[in-house]
Amino acid sequence: MTNNPSFRYDINGLRALAVIAVLIFHYNHSLLQGGFTGVDVFFVISGYLMTSIILRGLNNNSFSLLQFYKARAERIIPALLIICLILACIGYVFFEPMTYKLVGKHTTSSLLFISDITFYNEAGYFDVDSQYKFLLHTWSLSVEWQFYIIYPISLIILHRFFSKPLLKVTILSTAIISFILSIYFISFNPTFAFYMLPTRMWELLIGSLAFLYPITLSKNKTIIIEVLGLIIIITSFIWIYDTAPWSGYLLFIPVFGAYLCIIANNQKTPLQNIIVQKIGLISYSLYLIHWPIIVFYKTLNIPLHFYIYLLLTFTLSLSLYFFIERKRNYKYKMICLYILLLACGYFISINGIGHRVQNPTYRVDYKNFFLQYYGGMNIPTNAKITHFNNDNHSPSFILTGDSHARQYGHYLVNQHINFIGLFDDGCIAMPDWYIDAMQSPHDKTICPGTYKKLQKLLQEYPTTNLVLIMRWDIYNNSSPIYHDANATHKQNTFFESLPHEIEQLVKIGGNQRQYFIVGQAFENYEEENIFQCYAKQQLYFFKKIIPLSCKNRVIQNSNSATKLLKKIAAQYQNVHFIDPTQVLCHNNQCSLVDKNYNPILSDIDHLSIYGAKIAGKYILDIINSVK
Repeated sequence: MTNNPSFRYDINGLRALAVIAVLIFHYNHSLLQGGFTGVDVFFVISGYLMTSIILRGLNNNSFSLLQFYKARAERIIPALLIICLILACIGYVFFEPMTYKLVGKHTTSSLLFISDITFYNEAGYFDVDSQYKFLLHTWSLSVEWQFYIIYPISLIILHRFFSKPLLKVTILSTAIISFILSIYFISFNPTFAFYMLPTRMWELLIGSLAFLYPITLSKNKTIIIEVLGLIIIITSFIWIYDTAPWSGYLLFIPVFGAYLCIIANNQKTPLQNIIVQKIGLISYSLYLIHWPIIVFYKTLNIPLHFYIYLLLTFTLSLSLYFFIERKRNYKYKMICLYILLLACGYFISINGIGHRVQNPTYRVDYKNFFLQYYGGMNIPTNAKITHFNNDNHSPSFILTGDSHARQYGHYLVNQHINFIGLFDDGCIAMPDWYIDAMQSPHDKTICPGTYKKLQKLLQEYPTTNLVLIMRWDIYNNSSPIYHDANATHKQNTFFESLPHEIEQLVKIGGNQRQYFIVGQAFENYEEENIFQCYAKQQLYFFKKIIPLSCKNRVIQNSNSATKLLKKIAAQYQNVHFIDPTQVLCHNNQCSLVDKNYNPILSDIDHLSIYGAKIAGKYILDIINSVK
């Protein structure tokens, strides 16, 4: 507890609730599916506190912009520097160049407080799994820091040239505009809505409004308002889930709950419990430390039990708080360390200090690994109709689908197969509807039109076989978007509607052709790429101290899509289901490498050129056997 009479125990308690929610959510989403909204509570708190500091200083003619920036830097940077320093040191010993290069890149962007922009630019269908980005959680710090740069300057201008009522209206209007922008981008570009300041600013400004429009309440009403706010926040932690396409709209709920708690200003808050207050004091350290712990264990493929996770997180956070965060008088030492770590981060980001592994093959980074190994590299996507190995004869088949169809392109071209390709990554388009799994602004116009192009090909080539390949399971997480909004046969889920769509496709395509539906070649492989494991084996620690073994096979997961597709195909004489796992998996185990120890996968689920060669031959043999 603090002796400062102006200390807000309620706000400190909100910090504790928010950080605990984030900790639980990041460990396992299913334990607290809305725990990610704890970050939104932090934004509201930050907006309130910054507004109070700036406007009180301006009203007293004591505000210094330079001192404000200095105070924010002393609050945020030292602990962040230590986390980045520890990652750089640990990474040199434990991380292969592929992972270490990413650590360097993200260290630099985090220290420059542009990591939200970095992660936004990295986001994409073939992006590195977020669970392997050690500093992913710093995106929120970058958003806050960008706000700290812009906001005080804006308030200084508004305070000098605007009346107090007009200043308030301007802040309110800006919050409304930012909220409208966030709603717009949620449907248009949800990744932008998630990461960027313009679509997050409204949450910080809601906190500002709590200061600008204070409410005087009786003691009983104060208690009621705060309890209501806490109920709203806790309900949000339990109820909202991050995969819902409308979850962005619902962020207003925890934000409003935090707003109610702050305006209540309850001096006898139920959050004044000493344990809650201690957690609130170390909430920043907890936030910084928890995510790297999770990623470190995932990177080393070590199970992390919940109680061990909590013990490690709280122990390390207490150390960080007492030895680093609580002290605010580093000055030139911290400036020197900041510059040094920026330089180190840039140096590491060049090639992940690749000389640590002897074999140059394992010095490749994520991007170049995928460019080198993905089976569909250099095969056109974005629903472009492409004729491959056109020899003036009728094509052997039309191959259409998402990136899981495109992954066979390299193999088929090398086999001199005459075929037509129509691919759009992350998109499935059927006669009545489409699903855009990527939800990118670029695909907003391309994905809906993919089926029309397929329909044109079916009309132009009435006897040419059709091969349909998708990553079927991913689309069941989304609801189909119907071409005709007034369609009467709508189904709620992808799996429910798929039988009808295959029936429609066969009717439109006619019975003079054969239809081949190809299942997923591989389920999501949650562990690190086998290539990374082989690279890690060459590091001194895993070569000389603790030998590292790499699993060449994984247990085959059951696939509900496979069962459904088999059932659908069995209803037609000219529809055939092909299951690539029949050749990639044996005795309920799937190979991660071929007989020459080349990787089967190029990421967690796409086939490499080697995997596509094995599965592609199996698929071709079946197609050629059907007359």
